[in-house]
Amino acid sequence: MSAAMSTVRRLLVPVVLLVLVVVAAFTLFGEDERKTLTASFPRTVSVYEGSDVRVLGVPVGTVDTVTPSGTEVVVTMSYDPEVSIPADAKAVIIAPSIVGDRFIQITPAYTGGEVLASGEVIGIDRTATPLELDDIYESLDDLNVALGPNGANKTGALTDLLEVTADNFGGQGAKLNRVAKVLVKQRTNLEEVLAVAPLALNNLYLAYNPQAGTLDTNANVSNVENQLINDPTLVLCTVVNSVDPTGALCDLVRSQAPRPAALGGQRAARVAPDVSDPTLGGLVEVTR
Repeated sequence: MSAAMSTVRRLLVPVVLLVLVVVAAFTLFGEDERKTLTASFPRTVSVYEGSDVRVLGVPVGTVDTVTPSGTEVVVTMSYDPEVSIPADAKAVIIAPSIVGDRFIQITPAYTGGEVLASGEVIGIDRTATPLELDDIYESLDDLNVALGPNGANKTGALTDLLEVTADNFGGQGAKLNRVAKVLVKQRTNLEEVLAVAPLALNNLYLAYNPQAGTLDTNANVSNVENQLINDPTLVLCTVVNSVDPTGALCDLVRSQAPRPAALGGQRAARVAPDVSDPTLGGLVEVTR
């Protein structure tokens, strides 16, 4: 029995040593197979060796070194060899919270095309850092100075604006609340109005007579006629686009309509006469 145990012990020691050597070799050579990436940042606050490197928030590697270099900070990273990174990728330092360690996000995720080779360098023009708390405080201070007694309010203009605004809106909270609720309820109608507004403004522009300062319906009709003669697809596309924002109907119209100025020949060069109609086609009574 003792001889058998002695034999097992003699065999066990080399086996354990062999396993340790294999694990160590695998670890060393496995590290060599990891891809590397270098990126330059203007600053690397709360980024250290061992910080995460992520893609879409998933850890894929770690920061190896953080080295100041002049006005920049050079960060070397290593990541899993199975991970593909697009050739135009960017490196962004992400701050999950105001305090605490940060990580480097490689974006965008790879979806196809050229792959960033191992050992490539991402320049400072393709990196970004979060806004620091000191920068926010400095921006707020600059705003206070700009609006203060030595800035916009040097002659009391800002004070007057605030006082007039307070006088105009004082006690109007209930009405403003009601207006806001109405706008929310009528948002569908409002979207429709905004959709047709460009066409309405264009018609208003065509009907306006700058010489007389009036809306001239006769000129509007003449202008529309000229547009139909010179470029009918423009008029038709303006109309159909108000109901088909995809442009499919406009493409169909363009494929079927004649080329511009093909309908009118010499009539295409005719210019609408400068005629003013202050009655708006008889809709308004004008005392002559």
